[in-house]
Amino acid sequence: MNCQDFEKLLPDALGSELPESDRASFQAHLSACVKCRKEYDSLAAAVGRMQSLPEPGAVSVRRIGDGVLLTPTS
Repeated sequence: MNCQDFEKLLPDALGSELPESDRASFQAHLSACVKCRKEYDSLAAAVGRMQSLPEPGAVSVRRIGDGVLLTPTS
């Protein structure tokens, strides 16, 4: 696998949707290529941070004059 092939599979790998048929070559390239490993590590960390954010809550929306008021609904 080359870097271009790796980059095409990166979104699937980060989303835990990498096909079984691609896993071994993806992992081999990840282990061998410093550039791709840095990219993977950086993106995996960003995905992890986003996944740890709390779920957004429901809000009510009301127009007040020219503005909009968002109020959390619990």
